[in-house]
Amino acid sequence: LLLDRTAAGSGFFRTAFFLPTITSIIAIAVVWLWVYDDANGLANMLLRLVGLKPVRWLTSPKTSLLSLIIMTVWKNAGYHMVVFLAGLQAIPPSLHEAATIDGASPRQRFRYVTWPLLAPTTVFVLVTNTIFTFQVFGPIYVMTGGGPVRSTSVIVYYLYQRAFEFQEMGYASAVAWVIFLILIALTVLQMRLARKREQVW
Repeated sequence: LLLDRTAAGSGFFRTAFFLPTITSIIAIAVVWLWVYDDANGLANMLLRLVGLKPVRWLTSPKTSLLSLIIMTVWKNAGYHMVVFLAGLQAIPPSLHEAATIDGASPRQRFRYVTWPLLAPTTVFVLVTNTIFTFQVFGPIYVMTGGGPVRSTSVIVYYLYQRAFEFQEMGYASAVAWVIFLILIALTVLQMRLARKREQVW
């Protein structure tokens, strides 16, 4: 919502938010390897500055998956920002003006005008994000190799190992079909739930 406003510098911030999205995932993974380094990483340097203990970001099973999630969310936030920004700008200003005239507060305008009209955009983001989540491979391959103790061995990386490390092509093909069917089922479910919400609104 803040980026939807045409304030001074909004173009710069939009570009800054979107830049990681178009950057190579391998390059980003290499940079974040340094950020998460146990000894000299930026993350632990900042923790030491505020008096906190360093964290084993990628070398502990308790934090490795969370660390990858943080990096992935940061990388893809710009894409979601652009999609939602397009959805916000497609909402006719007259609807907000009418709600304001009727005495609606900013919170009420968001709840009863903005959010319902963003439902199709939200469904699109949910579907594409679900598909992307099942396709995560690059950061795992570069940063953790599925470890430590297989804590980051997601399904696509598991498929890769079965196909190219263990040469079990038939098994890997079966896993790929399972992923495909799961994605189809989740997509259909999300679209049906979105339609029900639109009917309620």
